[in-house]
Amino acid sequence: MATSGAEDELTCALCLEIYSDPRLLSCYHTFCQTCIEQLINKGEEKGKFNCPLCRSTIKSTEFPSNIYIQTRLSFNKEIIKCDLCESEENITVKCIDCDQLLCIICSAVHQKIKLCKDHKVIQYTQTDTESPSFKIKKNSFCIKHTEETLRFHCIQCEVPVCRDCKHTSHEGHKTEDLDDRVQIASEWIRSYSKGIDLEVCSFSNKVQSVLNLKNDLDKNIVNVQQSLTIFEEQMCKKVKEECAKTWSEINKLTDNQASLIKEKKVEIDALISKITSKRRYIDSVVSSGTDSDIIFCKKQLSEGPEICTPNELIITIPTFLAVIPNIKVGQTVGKRISLTLEPKVKFKHTFYVNMMNKSVSSICLINKDEALISLRSDAWNQGSRVKNVFAYYSSGMEKEVYFMPPQMDLITDEKGRIYFYEDRLEKLEGGLIVYLKPDEENKTEHIYLCKRPISMDILSNGDIIILDIDKKLSRIDFDKKTKICTFDEGHLTSPISVASSRDNKLWVADPGSGKVVVFNTNGEMLFKFDVCQILKLSKKSKPNSICFCEIFNVAIVADSMNNCIFAISEDGCFGEIVLSESFDLESPSCVACKDNLLWVCDKRSRIRIFEMLKP
Repeated sequence: MATSGAEDELTCALCLEIYSDPRLLSCYHTFCQTCIEQLINKGEEKGKFNCPLCRSTIKSTEFPSNIYIQTRLSFNKEIIKCDLCESEENITVKCIDCDQLLCIICSAVHQKIKLCKDHKVIQYTQTDTESPSFKIKKNSFCIKHTEETLRFHCIQCEVPVCRDCKHTSHEGHKTEDLDDRVQIASEWIRSYSKGIDLEVCSFSNKVQSVLNLKNDLDKNIVNVQQSLTIFEEQMCKKVKEECAKTWSEINKLTDNQASLIKEKKVEIDALISKITSKRRYIDSVVSSGTDSDIIFCKKQLSEGPEICTPNELIITIPTFLAVIPNIKVGQTVGKRISLTLEPKVKFKHTFYVNMMNKSVSSICLINKDEALISLRSDAWNQGSRVKNVFAYYSSGMEKEVYFMPPQMDLITDEKGRIYFYEDRLEKLEGGLIVYLKPDEENKTEHIYLCKRPISMDILSNGDIIILDIDKKLSRIDFDKKTKICTFDEGHLTSPISVASSRDNKLWVADPGSGKVVVFNTNGEMLFKFDVCQILKLSKKSKPNSICFCEIFNVAIVADSMNNCIFAISEDGCFGEIVLSESFDLESPSCVACKDNLLWVCDKRSRIRIFEMLKP
């Protein structure tokens, strides 16, 4: 490996060895030929790489030799000899005119020759003899005619030539004395070198300007730091003052609300006492009273005044807005929570759907008083159309029968068209079909090929949401027969029911996870609602059916595990039980809502209809 001293200039910056075949790049940096080839091979583009020293882009694969380095290397290997006696000792004299190196003995003879008395002779020390300038000879010899020096310059070919070459290969070419050409070239190079010196000086001034800018930047950073420190102290002081003020407001507001809650508790306790006394009186009459007492009690209860119940309790819970510098430090606001103390629903009708070996799979409301009840069977013939869909009034009276295959779910649009699924045996595939009544003219069936849906709903723009038997949730354009998007299945465990809200949010009941998952129409999850974290339930939640009540802006969910129906606010922040076991629910299997009427089906294929009351 190369060391230091005179060899540093002859060392390649890449391999750190003495140059081997030194080549000059277009940026005037020199590397070994093999090192350059390695750079070319590592480049991202063929024939293009960056100089390791200055990062200049080099676009070539062939580079000229560095003559200066090559000359230095050749002279380092050359042994100095006297040009007259070829002795290798005491070479300390050089005759400039003869362009010869002389030893001490030949130098004495050289001075005695009459023709050489006026020649310029230079004495050299031992240190000087190690420099290339001492070794370099002024005259160059012709490569072809090795005994002839190059004395002329061919103007046409722009190369130095000897006397023999002038009369042979360059015969007829215009020539000039080589010394004259060398003098002109030397002057041009010196002028060019001065230009480089000026550029270096200019760039040095620019470097100094950059350093001055850096000093100004450092000073500015110090000033900014001091300013920010002062600003931080001021803002901290202001925030502390505003926090103290806000805390005082919160305490005052909390005390007021606590007093209100205490008053309402006393009122509710008194109400419970009255109701308990009323119930005790009724039980005693029924168990121990005479027939006359019972008749009188019934008349008394039906004609007497009802116990007055408070409609609702509204409390304001303090919250705190985030700190926003230079705008507003903070603000105390009230978040209103309404706790309705009267029943949420009122029972209206009940009826049974009695079909042998079949059960109700879904309720599709045409309007609040009419519904399509679809049935499914554990054993049914594929492709058969029998009585599997019925239209019922809310009173329980049957309106119409539709001959369709057994359905897991079906939907209707604003035009009254019914979308249902049917297997196509002849094509070994199935699809979603629009039902057309037999008496309609130009009746056709529009088919969208898909897997069997277990739940469906329709958006405000007519797009259909399908949850198929593979538990994949998709949004489709039925008329164009194109799938718009598939929803992220990573957020769902075992989905079973889907419903859309008025703002086209998609609510998915997922009994596998015990949660309700909400998506936007692009398939992005918005939030998950875990009812067990909001409501106190005796068992793990199993939401197996969901619908959306637009009039109250809540999602209605059937929980078969806890025998209840609960509601979820549109933002997913609140939830409350609407129907519980006290309403004689038995594993509710599906729900549907239109306006203020709620249709509920339980495991006995019993349809119960409730009127939802305004809070």
